[in-house]
Amino acid sequence: MATGSFLEIYLTLFGWLMYDNLWEILADTGLLYLPFLGLFISHVRKPMESMEGMDAASASQNRIEVALAFMLTVIVLAGAPFFDLAPASLDYTKPCTANTLSGGATGTNYDAEFNAAGLGGAAARVPPWWYAVMAVSSGITAAAVGSIPCTNDYRMTRYRLNTDNIQNPKLKRELQEFATACYLPSRSDYLAEKPALPAGIPGTDGDPGVPI
Repeated sequence: MATGSFLEIYLTLFGWLMYDNLWEILADTGLLYLPFLGLFISHVRKPMESMEGMDAASASQNRIEVALAFMLTVIVLAGAPFFDLAPASLDYTKPCTANTLSGGATGTNYDAEFNAAGLGGAAARVPPWWYAVMAVSSGITAAAVGSIPCTNDYRMTRYRLNTDNIQNPKLKRELQEFATACYLPSRSDYLAEKPALPAGIPGTDGDPGVPI
């Protein structure tokens, strides 16, 4: 199953692990069964208010059977955790490369932080419906991203810009101050006023140049 980044592999696992825990809490406390009680009361009260004796009992029984079958189907398919979601079943392919790495073997610090011991030894489980939804949606997303041309290494450049960080704290702070105080206000003024550029500057004299 494809993901959008190395971190997404482990956040997906962590998210479904929390869902599994919440499901167990609802089941252990009995809160999970409150909708069934509400279903029973609702389908008994309404026919009794509008019908007589045997007709009301028969209508209540039919309504309860249909609604109960529907609720049980929803719980089994989309509520109760069923399929185990292992780190190795999730993978990430770097843009414009054939290098696909799966959870637990990404070569990043996430492998150590989100291992079985780090997650308390618990395994994430997913309801059948949502497992299928994730598989289909991730496959479509991966196919769409994979169809983007790699001309000029556009995707790799974007990936590097998103993941690279300035290590020097002073330089990083100065760059943030420059962007906030100078670059962003100047860019906003330029886009708002659209001043004419001097001859010879890219974007003038029919030269398309590079858009800002």
